[in-house]
Amino acid sequence: ACDEYKKAHEILPRELITQLAYGKALANAGKYDEAILLLETYNRFKTNNYLSHAVLGFCYYKVSQFEKAELEWKKAHSLNDDNLSILFNLAKVYEKLGQRAKLKEMTDRMKRIEASFRHILPLEKKWESMLDE
Repeated sequence: ACDEYKKAHEILPRELITQLAYGKALANAGKYDEAILLLETYNRFKTNNYLSHAVLGFCYYKVSQFEKAELEWKKAHSLNDDNLSILFNLAKVYEKLGQRAKLKEMTDRMKRIEASFRHILPLEKKWESMLDE
């Protein structure tokens, strides 16, 4: 899919829909640095797309830029505040950053939305182990 989106992007370099699709394809292919450049450009022109911020946060997370990942996922969360995946991703980044209170806050929010969300229990155990440190 990357090759097709690359061709489309070369033909229509200013087309935002093409930029987003190509950025997602690059992220899915593990080409995070390339995806970051494209999605950052996209987000300068279209600031209210939940998905672009979510994918950009994922890319930052994968290249260990956790503060930037947090910022993008917070933007995505502000545009789609009941999305469990975003809350889970925020919890993961707070775990990486060692921010116990924020990790617990995300876990509690997930519980309020969906008590059976399968990733909550491991996060709770991680949070509890961080408190013991």
